[in-house]
Amino acid sequence: MTVYETHEDFVRDELNSYRSAKMHVKRLLKDAERDLLPDYRGDRDKIIEALEAGIRYLDALRTDFARKNKSVS
Repeated sequence: MTVYETHEDFVRDELNSYRSAKMHVKRLLKDAERDLLPDYRGDRDKIIEALEAGIRYLDALRTDFARKNKSVS
């Protein structure tokens, strides 16, 4: 477990973690859009929608965290 010297350090690291996670999911999305071929069952569309939903979820979590820690960030 990581121990932070200050709460500000924790908040900064947590916000960076959200950014990093979003970046990785966006990379997965681009790979899926490039590599998956359209199919009659809609697998490609389902995967893309799931990744887009994940990005929206990470944005919502980051926004909520930043709002709760506004005085620090």
